[in-house]
Amino acid sequence: MSRVSLYIPCYNGEAFLGVVLPAVLAQTHLPLEVLVIDDGSTDGTVAVANRFAQDAPCPVRVLSHPRNLGLGAARNTGVAEARGELVASLDADVLPDRQWLARLVEVLAELDVAGAGGDLLEAHCDGLANHWRSRHMRQSWGRTRVERPPFLFGANTLFRRKVLLEAGGYDPRCRTNAEDVKLCEAIRDRHRLVYAPEAKCYHLRRDSVASILHTHWKWYWYGN
Repeated sequence: MSRVSLYIPCYNGEAFLGVVLPAVLAQTHLPLEVLVIDDGSTDGTVAVANRFAQDAPCPVRVLSHPRNLGLGAARNTGVAEARGELVASLDADVLPDRQWLARLVEVLAELDVAGAGGDLLEAHCDGLANHWRSRHMRQSWGRTRVERPPFLFGANTLFRRKVLLEAGGYDPRCRTNAEDVKLCEAIRDRHRLVYAPEAKCYHLRRDSVASILHTHWKWYWYGN
């Protein structure tokens, strides 16, 4: 079986990590290791991660930044510390289906594939803000497989580690958004990327009108 390191970038992710980590540790394709990248959290993120690490079926390591460095930097720490030849990532508020990782590993078994991403379904579409996000900020390319998509949404991916290193990693200037787009732009002309909707995850985030406006603004700020 392929050796997969899985990392979760976390900034104040206590509210979600207690749900997401058990799902990661129950994958049908168990990772070689799980890395929780604590990006300067001020809540109980580290305590939650350490609690699950005690009896986990695979090693769970917590790596902490001394201060909040942003999503691009957190992803780079996960890639640098990974021991597997394949590197999977899940956002802290993304719950994977039990076969999520196995489905992505199947895609990477095709030797010319450098990276694959799955379908992110919204767990909450109630309320104006959540419904608007599900319509206008989808992190999905649809319900059918896409060869060579423009990019893979960073919320759930699997890459060959050597490809990420050759590309120079993620742009650390992208503190909350667009690091996934810029990474894929750096590799998509030389490597094959695949969107695989059979690898399913669920977005646990809930938004208010104020939070969705702020998040949408950041999409465009970091994207440009």
